Order: sequence, then structure tokens, then C-alpha cells
Amino acid sequence: MTDDRPQTTVQVVGRVAEDVVSGFKGQPLMLAIVVLNVIGIIAALYFLNLLAQNNSMHLKQLMEQTAQHFEAVVKLCTVVPGQYRLQNDPPPSGHQ
Repeated sequence: MTDDRPQTTVQVVGRVAEDVVSGFKGQPLMLAIVVLNVIGIIAALYFLNLLAQNNSMHLKQLMEQTAQHFEAVVKLCTVVPGQYRLQNDPPPSGHQ
């Protein structure tokens, strides 16, 4: 009795490839479905990449805007030893 099971990974891949190709020869519609699926996956990855890039640019703009707002708030503050206060706040007691 001979054992015709594949012995290595390369043999397994070769046998699977042979079976897939022979299956496609018998059913061309299956090949068309596989090709359309591959095209669909590539298109989905492309559009997801576009969305990720757009999201990244939007987050960068938000970070810059937040930094500008923070700087504007800091400019409204004056330094009192160890703390910040707004310019229109009453002066702290003990200081003239």
C-alpha cells in the first residue's frame, strides 16, 4: 500500500494549486467570481486607505486648532507666583 499523501508543505501547496486550477477549468464561472472578489477586496482596501488618510488630516487640523485656542487662552492669563489668573479677575489680596 502506497501513501500518496504530500510529505512537505511545498507538495501540499502544489497539490492544492493543481486542484484549484483543474476546478477553474471545469467551471469558468467560479474563476470569474474569484476575480471579482479580488477586485472588490482591492477596491475596499483603496477606499479604506483614503478614509484613513482623510481622518489623519482632520485630526491634525483639530490638534493645530486646539493648540491655537490654548495659546489664545494662555495670552488672556497673567502670571501670579505659582498660578494663572485671567486679566479681568480682581487682583489677589496682598499685591498692589
